[in-house]
Amino acid sequence: MKPVRPLGILAFALLFAVSIAAQSPSDPIREAQRLTRVAQVAQQQGRLDDAIKAYQTITVVAQSSPRIAASAHLAAGNIFMMMGRFEESVTAFRKAAALDPTSAEAVNNLGEALGELKQYQPALQAFQKAVALDPKYLKARYNMGVTYDRLGQMKYA
Repeated sequence: MKPVRPLGILAFALLFAVSIAAQSPSDPIREAQRLTRVAQVAQQQGRLDDAIKAYQTITVVAQSSPRIAASAHLAAGNIFMMMGRFEESVTAFRKAAALDPTSAEAVNNLGEALGELKQYQPALQAFQKAVALDPKYLKARYNMGVTYDRLGQMKYA
């Protein structure tokens, strides 16, 4: 018979947070802030899966605050990128961009994830959109040049 593993501290905290949020939906912003701290600590400690779970919980708790939910999707997407889980990062960045269509960072990061998947044409479109959203966003301009190079279109790079 296998021993039953007790819930980890973060798993317990997430379950507790979700139950509290369900009982008192009056302050989802405060709960999202608390969970953000939990996620940041988990990330600093190298517990990336725990950090992702915390950010995903924020997206549920902060459904009434699209910008907060978008920020949580963006943070989770960045962690997925660090882990090399590019398909999941694409999903997270798309959700972030859908919730905050003015976020040049979310759109740029979507392009980076698509580029990692060698989907250069959609990546280029994402970088172009990021530049349109923020013409001073140099990272998106750089990424656009790199992508033109990968597409063999050096005259645009």
